[in-house]
Amino acid sequence: MLTAYEADVTLRITKIYFNYKKSDTSIRFSAVPVHQLHHTVTSKIDFYEIKAQETISPDPSEGEIWEIKGSATWEHQTSHDGNYLIKKHYLNADSAKLILPQNPVGFISFIADTPHFKGVGPKVAQNLWEEFKGETYSILKNKELSKLLTVDGLGERSAKSLITGYKKFSYLKYSTFFTKNEIPVEIQKRIYKFKGVADGSLIKIDRVKFDPNPVNLINENPYTLSTFGLSFQKNDRIAKKHFDVKDDDPRRLTAAIIQCLTAHGKKGHTISLHKQLITPLRDLFHQNESLVTKALSQAYDKRAFIIYPDTGVYQFTPTYVMENVVAKRLLKLNNQGEIYNEDEDAACVSAFQAAKYPLETQQKEAVITSISYAVSCVTGGAGTGKTTVLNSILHAYEELNYQIKAVALSGRAAQRMHQSIKRETSTIAKFLREDPIDNIGDQRYLLVIDESSMLDLPTMYKIIIHIDPAVRILFVGDPNQLPPIGAGNILSDIVKSKVIPNTELDIVKRQGAGTGIPEYSKLVNLGVVPLELSTGNITFHHTAFEHVDDVCVELYKLDPENSRVVAPTNKLVQKINVKCQQELNPQGKQLVFDKDGEKLFDQIYENDPVLFTQNNYDAHVQNGSLGKLISAEQKGVHFGVVQMEDFENEEDEFVSLTSSLLLSLTQGYCITLHKAQGSQFPRVIVALTPGANLDRAWLYTAITRAEIELHIVGPKAKMISAIKNVSNASKRQTNLINLLQKN
Repeated sequence: MLTAYEADVTLRITKIYFNYKKSDTSIRFSAVPVHQLHHTVTSKIDFYEIKAQETISPDPSEGEIWEIKGSATWEHQTSHDGNYLIKKHYLNADSAKLILPQNPVGFISFIADTPHFKGVGPKVAQNLWEEFKGETYSILKNKELSKLLTVDGLGERSAKSLITGYKKFSYLKYSTFFTKNEIPVEIQKRIYKFKGVADGSLIKIDRVKFDPNPVNLINENPYTLSTFGLSFQKNDRIAKKHFDVKDDDPRRLTAAIIQCLTAHGKKGHTISLHKQLITPLRDLFHQNESLVTKALSQAYDKRAFIIYPDTGVYQFTPTYVMENVVAKRLLKLNNQGEIYNEDEDAACVSAFQAAKYPLETQQKEAVITSISYAVSCVTGGAGTGKTTVLNSILHAYEELNYQIKAVALSGRAAQRMHQSIKRETSTIAKFLREDPIDNIGDQRYLLVIDESSMLDLPTMYKIIIHIDPAVRILFVGDPNQLPPIGAGNILSDIVKSKVIPNTELDIVKRQGAGTGIPEYSKLVNLGVVPLELSTGNITFHHTAFEHVDDVCVELYKLDPENSRVVAPTNKLVQKINVKCQQELNPQGKQLVFDKDGEKLFDQIYENDPVLFTQNNYDAHVQNGSLGKLISAEQKGVHFGVVQMEDFENEEDEFVSLTSSLLLSLTQGYCITLHKAQGSQFPRVIVALTPGANLDRAWLYTAITRAEIELHIVGPKAKMISAIKNVSNASKRQTNLINLLQKN
């Protein structure tokens, strides 16, 4: 029988439960009761199972002490071994507060048992307390490494682990405020890291951090939460419920405008037409025209957006700043003009002589142009020799004593570039984490951005402010591929402006028998239906929509080690993944998670190909990273091991799965095209489906993912309509072309 009561208890967390229900925003963990002061266990028969909302902060970990209040029930149960009676409590937390121990017993347990403080055992924790007592927290907060190194038994590595681990608790004093006001943990974390947003994604507009007291920031304007990624609707509910905001509050009106502009930005645009702003704004205000008028006036006065008077176009101010900064930097490089003297000529001659294959006239022009100008582009489709040209360009630049920085957006693309150019490469994310290239003086640098069709505006802006204005830039890519997921269309805009020198390689270089894929893709890009849909290494499988998944699976089974299925919708991706697993790996060991005697199962089996759908820079995993689950064995807080397909360093080849990584892990037999962009696979199977707005850019990009063999599955009519359908990329609204041409 369950007995209800109101709980106010101090607990030590014993276990965090992995919650596979991704739609559930709660956190579950078990705990035992401890003394309020010295944190020793007070009962050997009381056990707690707690459910708390995601708003509690920081994330709970095993070994931590929490004060928890809420409604609870308890009942007597038999222990797992059946030998004694236990008192099991079920507690729904209304508030949860992490406690930093202020006594030696609690402190030693906190440091030694909390996983954030790796390498620090009870003895060293005791020495630490005896040396500094409660002052320890201040030392950790201020990162006073020299003081920590005076503690007996504490080495530099462990001291740094203490400082790094304490970051989690650095904003502890604000957790009650955040929890009380129902602010999600992810939003809380962002508040402490960044200042500024664009297109719904956080960026560093400057290097200044927020007010050290975020309570002041949010109290002043609760809609600040929207700038950290919280939707206007959720922010509005919090603001009205907890901060007594009225409908016509200027802060609310401005936030609504920003919501509409950023929502349009998430569709890829950097500017908005009048109706594209007004229509969603009216919806937010339930057609209240008075509020719409006030919002426009208020937001304009606050400079939340820019209006171009000649066109009546609106632009979110951070986006305006980014686009202008990018344009000015590119123009500054471009305005240096053409420089091609004896040194440049000698470097090019050396590069031509060193080339593995003789360069065509068009390819030589690309090399000369790239050497002659401080910013330039080399573009072209598959098989046109971009890699050959790039190697020659880099050879010439090295002859001129330039240091080369070569980057790509995805880890797989960076790895492929490394294999092609035999030089150090990195992802853009890693490059941006490194020290900026500034104050270069007489040093010479060239930044090469491969697969630059994937560059969105926020990423390009980050690159620009990360490098010295004198650093040369070379864009390499194919502007006819899918546009980037984020706002902007950098490479395409640069090429269309005709301001920045661009050499388009359009002669397909066939070697040996050839696959026929480059020629085929060129026709598709031109909107021309090939005379034969099946030719060379390309096979078109005329298939009714209802059978597309089955045909894709059968084709995959013929060569699973070299194949990848590419599909336009998440629904079809999931369907094909399930069927591939059933056919190829039905007896694989399933990922299993223990939950106090219960077992939770993930639909991923050992030896399944897998895909990560979120960035996790600590684990060196990116959104779109591919691998193979080689172990589904749970060891402590790790639930398995993935062998990565795309990794930058040998130590990153194997990734241990934590609960946070698991939330972003899916099967990888079939992936969406956006996840495949920047990658190539020996054998690609392209699935066509109804309902998806497929255009020639989508089909062209899908075709060019194949290195050797290509299969296209779907109705013939869908294939032809996709080829004839003008690319949605051409419909993106941006201002970069105009900015480049005006200046």
